[in-house]
Amino acid sequence: SILLPVQILGTTLPLSPVTLCVFLVTAAFSIYVFQRTSKALAYHILLEGTDEETRKKMLKFKEEIGDNERKFSKYAELYSSCPSGKRQGGALGWVPQGSMVYAFDKVLFDKNMEERKVLGPIQTEFGWHLIWIRERNICTW
Repeated sequence: SILLPVQILGTTLPLSPVTLCVFLVTAAFSIYVFQRTSKALAYHILLEGTDEETRKKMLKFKEEIGDNERKFSKYAELYSSCPSGKRQGGALGWVPQGSMVYAFDKVLFDKNMEERKVLGPIQTEFGWHLIWIRERNICTW
């Protein structure tokens, strides 16, 4: 068999062409898999507190905002307890699946939840959230 001298991390190793091909295909596939992660372009409003009064306040906000994205951003700037709300209209940016607390993540990546609508209120250990999903890329495999 033919062995090719391949340098890996400063060490030269003799590898067969088949082994080298398997390594390259595995590396390419791994990169492909990591790029295929589900993600959502999301915004949120957070009110700290887990009581019923806070939840009712969020329901009132939801009703007042309707399906108006600009109003959602304005409410985030005015009322959100989260620093992202104060600075960027509640923008969280592109959120990869699995990076948020479970209840929040579940809403972001539930295919039955509509985009460009106010979702919630959702309760987490941080308080009550309203969520706006501008866009979602869901990996289906």
